[in-house]
Amino acid sequence: MKISIFTLFIALLATGFASAQSATTFTLTNSPASVTASPEATDSEADIYITNLTNAPLHIRWVRTVISNPQNLGTQVCDPNNCYFPQINTQNFFMDPNDVDTMIVHFLNETGEPAAEIVHLTISNFDNPGDSEVGVFNYTSFPSGTKDLQTATVKVFPNPTAEFFTLEHADFVQGVRIFGLDGRQVAYFTASPNNQYSLAGQTAGAYIIALENNNGQVVQVVDVQKM
Repeated sequence: MKISIFTLFIALLATGFASAQSATTFTLTNSPASVTASPEATDSEADIYITNLTNAPLHIRWVRTVISNPQNLGTQVCDPNNCYFPQINTQNFFMDPNDVDTMIVHFLNETGEPAAEIVHLTISNFDNPGDSEVGVFNYTSFPSGTKDLQTATVKVFPNPTAEFFTLEHADFVQGVRIFGLDGRQVAYFTASPNNQYSLAGQTAGAYIIALENNNGQVVQVVDVQKM
């Protein structure tokens, strides 16, 4: 089944990537966390790590923001306390002083179809909501043994960027669509020989890059930040 970028549905919850600031009492590492899997894998996980930078306990809140494909791929969040039902979008937990814990997103593909999705976890200090950071989790699936799987390795640089970005390992990408976090498409490009694309004229903030193969299928979705 083809994944048409024209039917890509972007569901943005109240707390988003663009509003988050750099945390001062904790840090996130291994973000973005990316996982590539066969569509037959019903449960694939990606992990990031959160570190309490202080000598005191921290009360942490997370809020999930899902950017979803038409198959309504399910996701499930696990924090250091528990793994929650897919319907749970926010929860709190406590961290010990100087502790390191794991935040996990499970991508639940019950359709058996190729899919591409991003999940943002906005993680903040419950007692100081401005002390926050976003963890990014990327998921891509394509049938094993197909050349399309190679496109899951596409990288974007520089990121953040002031004007232009370049795609690396993008030999199979035929179309590039840029979306704002409100779901609005702001640009479309056919594949460029030098794999360079422009964000000129766009306001500073976060954008989603949806990469298509020659069949119009979404192969990978990645974030880019414009300064």
